Amino acid sequence: MSQDDKPLELSSLPQMEKMVIAELKSIAGRVVYDGEVDDDEVAFLTQWLQKHEQFKDKWPLSKLYRLLGKIQADNVVDEYERLQLLMFLSGISTFDGDAQSVFDADPAVHLTGRSFFFAGDLEFAEVAKAKAVVEAQGGNVAAAADSGLDYLVIGGVGGDQWRTASYADVVEATLEQKRKGAATLIISEADFVRAAIQAK
Repeated sequence: MSQDDKPLELSSLPQMEKMVIAELKSIAGRVVYDGEVDDDEVAFLTQWLQKHEQFKDKWPLSKLYRLLGKIQADNVVDEYERLQLLMFLSGISTFDGDAQSVFDADPAVHLTGRSFFFAGDLEFAEVAKAKAVVEAQGGNVAAAADSGLDYLVIGGVGGDQWRTASYADVVEATLEQKRKGAATLIISEADFVRAAIQAK
């Protein structure tokens, strides 16, 4: 496994490096939400990487540095390079190293004709933007998390943080509905982001 392909293991990293990776993760999520990487975003990423040049040899910044280096070689961003950046940033934005026992494993997430309910604040975009993505793809944003819901999307990342969140009762009720046979899938924001990208 190459340096550029190794998984993130945030718990073993120095605090400053963790903070920089977390910032890149957040930026990546915002960039990939519309399923494309435009010239302004490439310029922003280049400036951001220059600002954190001391970490350019640390993964995942090392891979971003390499990808942007190819682009800067001729100052032209072709479609293949945009796709490479999009896929890389997608992988960074959806990374979550913590156990997520409440979520359905490897869910198949489809937007068209499906209903979604968003619980909690999203990390990568405002809830209104996520709802717009669903509606643009022919899906439906439900007013409540009932037994007929297709997907309950839990915003943010990290372990079982939902247990102490204001929407914990919504998750508990959905889990109870699932125990009674409801087909609702509980998915992470990362799962939703993947689906939104694939739907483009």
